[in-house]
Amino acid sequence: MLALGAGGCTSSGSPGTSAASHAAVGASGRPASGTVVVKRGNKVICVIKLKAGKGSCTVSTKNYPPGTVTFTGSYTGGPGFKPSKATANLKLSAAAGS
Repeated sequence: MLALGAGGCTSSGSPGTSAASHAAVGASGRPASGTVVVKRGNKVICVIKLKAGKGSCTVSTKNYPPGTVTFTGSYTGGPGFKPSKATANLKLSAAAGS
């Protein structure tokens, strides 16, 4: 899982897929609204529409070679929330027997 949030970035993976997620709650206790655009370089990988401050998407890892893949999540901002951006590195390993 690739988690992009206000507290930083974390990642872990399962064979063949990785999930990207973002969750945020403001100082008022209200959940964030808006969208998070996940990119690798300039290519949009997925767009997450936040509901109750949470959202996710699943990305196939088959299109990426073994090694470190960098993803960037950009939050558009919303009522009471400023736009933000976070980067996460996901380390992919070759499948056993490949």
